[in-house]
Amino acid sequence: VSEIQDVRKNTSLELEFFVHGALCVSVSGLCLFSSFLGGKSANRGMCTQACRRLYTVDNDTSGYYFSPRDLQLLEEVKTIAALGINALKIEGRMKSAEYTGTVTAAYRRVLDSLNAPETVYQEALKEGLSRLRGDFARAKTMYLFRANAAEQWLEPSQPGGTGIPLGTIKRIHGAGEEKHIYIEIESTGITLDIGDSIRIHSAHDNNRVSHKLNYVRRDEKGYWLSAPESFIPGDSVYLIQKRAVHAYYKDVLPHDLSRYKQRPGFDKAPAVPAMFPKNTARNKPHNVLPEGIYAAVSCIEDLYIAQSEKPAYIIMPFNKKSAAHLLASQPKPLPFKSAQFILWLDPVVTVEQDEFLAASLNMLYEKGYHVFMANNLSQMALLASMRRSGKNPLIIAGPYLYAFNRYACSFITECGASYIVSPLENSRQNLEKTTMGKERQHIFITVFCHPPLFRFRYNIPAFYSFRQFYDSTDEAFYAHAVSGDACGTGAVAVPNAPFALTGKIPFMREAGFRRFILDFTGKPLKKNIYKKVWEHAQKAAPLGGERHFNWKNGFYNTAE
Repeated sequence: VSEIQDVRKNTSLELEFFVHGALCVSVSGLCLFSSFLGGKSANRGMCTQACRRLYTVDNDTSGYYFSPRDLQLLEEVKTIAALGINALKIEGRMKSAEYTGTVTAAYRRVLDSLNAPETVYQEALKEGLSRLRGDFARAKTMYLFRANAAEQWLEPSQPGGTGIPLGTIKRIHGAGEEKHIYIEIESTGITLDIGDSIRIHSAHDNNRVSHKLNYVRRDEKGYWLSAPESFIPGDSVYLIQKRAVHAYYKDVLPHDLSRYKQRPGFDKAPAVPAMFPKNTARNKPHNVLPEGIYAAVSCIEDLYIAQSEKPAYIIMPFNKKSAAHLLASQPKPLPFKSAQFILWLDPVVTVEQDEFLAASLNMLYEKGYHVFMANNLSQMALLASMRRSGKNPLIIAGPYLYAFNRYACSFITECGASYIVSPLENSRQNLEKTTMGKERQHIFITVFCHPPLFRFRYNIPAFYSFRQFYDSTDEAFYAHAVSGDACGTGAVAVPNAPFALTGKIPFMREAGFRRFILDFTGKPLKKNIYKKVWEHAQKAAPLGGERHFNWKNGFYNTAE
């Protein structure tokens, strides 16, 4: 609530607030898991909901450990309106018209009663809540609006899909269009009819199919139901929509939609912009960074491991934990000079974090820290504003600014960036299509890291008491806490097998790329690992057992 108040106080723009629907377990915009699993990038509109999958931990127990409840703030609408919010956002993409109608009607009923007498408002709220009980979605939470503990919004026993659990398949009869399954109803008060919709989940949660019932026969214990192929006894069945809900809403579209399916014509695309306009800071000679290999570490302690080799620069997060040392009046000497640092700025920027950074930048500059890696556009604005007072910080656009195309690159450099770090999920084909000629000398490519697939706002490993977990293919992942960042003590989930392109460095050099990053922030750093990776990068040799993310195969393409 306090954050909303701060935003409202500092802008006259109309504000929209998300009040109902599915939540991401990861900080929004910082999830790489879907892209890592098969090139379907959540940051490019193709999330496959890796958080909703079934995972196993070391003691062989399984659960939907990263599947959040759905957000529901109907009871807080009066508070939200008083905060100065202008519009409420309700999830509707990939939802049925019936779901959208049910939820929208509930919030409309409460909104229309905000200025009515309290008894009328309470009656509207009661009616709205009654409607929402039939939305066939997940259990509900108020998330960060009121919930401050992970157990208030995570539900590991809750299946990743939505719907009311009906039970598991007990028996199967017939095949093809005549295939019928038998379930014993576990949920009391549930009746099934032809026209209702169900979803069936395989026992290992690697297959889910929705189905509209065309056959229903009840006996004293359960139901025989029509069902699609490929499911067997033990698979779970969920009710996702009642036919009666559909009947509640009148059809407003004609039954024949063929005349609406014609694709619109293609407008002429804007001219391809220059990636580095002539007025950008990168043209100034003192802004040239050396070619070579750069090393990224997560904390002050790791600097003493990194000093064993000679990276071109050292990259380290600037947060409240590192600030205690870097801004101290008499700091302990470090193995790298301030001029050798690139300070990595957190992509999560709260109001408090923004104020902290604004207060720190000038002090850092005076102490000799002149190079910053921005991962949020607000940081770009803060750094660029320093130039008005005669300072000239060098700005590198970090991977979380998602420079996937020339339009994005041009915009970022116009904001003041001299260099750009290619997004971790980028592919070779896309990067080479985006950049050309000498532009590539201003691109950084990460050639080693344990990519942060989830970025949590809570210390998830402490909540669940496990660090290692496995997916249905037995691939291992590792979760660990991250303290001192914008989330306080948050956490990340990374793959055990690293992403590495060390063996591709000669080909990248031949293509014109000159600057490479070895990122050791994903897992606690060990000296032998650092030495091994560094040696392989110097020799341009593959590590063995590494993942290439999307580098080789590219993003998922529906046409292929």
